Amino acid sequence: MMLVHDIRRNESHLIDFRESAPGALREEALQRSWETKPGLLVGVPGMVKGLHEAHQLYGR
Repeated sequence: MMLVHDIRRNESHLIDFRESAPGALREEALQRSWETKPGLLVGVPGMVKGLHEAHQLYGR
C-alpha cells in the first residue's frame, strides 16, 4: 500500500497494490488441495503494477 499526500491541495490518496490470488484459481481447487498442494496459496505480487500506477499518477 502507498499513501500519497499532495501538500498543495491537502489531499491524500491510497494506492492498494497488495498481492492477489491468481485469476484462474477457484475456491473449489483450494478446498480439494489445501493439505496436499499448499503452494497454491501463494499470492501474485502487485509491486510492479502498483509502482507503475503511482508513476502514472504522480511521477515526472
